[in-house]
Amino acid sequence: MRWSEEVMLLREEIRRTLAYFEWHAQWWESQAAKVPLHSTTAIAEGFHAYAQHQSALRRQLQTRYQTLWTMILPVAGTQGAGNTFIMPSSEL
Repeated sequence: MRWSEEVMLLREEIRRTLAYFEWHAQWWESQAAKVPLHSTTAIAEGFHAYAQHQSALRRQLQTRYQTLWTMILPVAGTQGAGNTFIMPSSEL
């Protein structure tokens, strides 16, 4: 497989991973509204809080990975080059 094909596959994998984090965050938000029947107020509040927390965690993961991956993606405008990357300063 050529280098440019590997870069295309990596970009698609990154896109799908970030989309999954977004989908999973939204799924948890939808779960927050689904309080079990016959729940006490405390259980309903706990259920809602847990679902919101899980949603926030997925969004934090999405933001963190998007930030990290932006540092290693090709520099804007050099897509034709295929091998120009920004390296994190800790690796320079």
